[in-house]
Amino acid sequence: MIINFTKAENSNVNIPVSGITNTFLTGPAGSGKTTAAINIVAELSKAKRENSGKRLRIVCMTQKSDWRTLSTLVEPERLKLLVLGDPESEPIHFNPCKIPYGILPGEWSDILADLFCRAYGLLASAKKIVVDVINELYKNAEVFEAAEKSESWKEIVPELSQKVTFSKIYKNIETRMNALADQERIQKDMFARILDRLSSFGRENSVESRIFGNAKRDQIKAMSDMPMT
Repeated sequence: MIINFTKAENSNVNIPVSGITNTFLTGPAGSGKTTAAINIVAELSKAKRENSGKRLRIVCMTQKSDWRTLSTLVEPERLKLLVLGDPESEPIHFNPCKIPYGILPGEWSDILADLFCRAYGLLASAKKIVVDVINELYKNAEVFEAAEKSESWKEIVPELSQKVTFSKIYKNIETRMNALADQERIQKDMFARILDRLSSFGRENSVESRIFGNAKRDQIKAMSDMPMT
């Protein structure tokens, strides 16, 4: 379902619960998209499931602090509000280096490095460096050994791999760059570009380090374990 806000005005929109599964709100700044979305979600919290008759439970992930208004419209026991990028507002904590269930370490390191380099416009040579570093850290954490030798590797690999973080990746790359000789200028420049993109993880108290660099917190798993009653 697509709802287009062409200008800010008061209007009533009636949407059946069954039609709200995938909804896209579009419009210029100030047209009321966020307010409408908050009201839609607040109304959804009052709706009941067709098969069980139980009310819906709401999990909201957002980058905008004004979604906190939702906590005044929905009962606390029916709402999980996660504000990305704000460490003081129960943000979404997760470690991207933690390998998902059933994925092999080499496969995940390649995916992670590819996503990182594409997002920051880095070349294939940068990806090779990032892959090598991630694999080294996984090896030190005994992730590869568990994947090769343990029958229950699918359960063990995620737990072992969560010891690896982007903060450790930053420190490893920094150590490698400092070990290069001055005449290896081209390679040093590539390391410097990677470190520039990872610079926030070089600061222990940065927002990025606190939210995405914690080896012990897994908000994604906590969300998946939430009872939906």
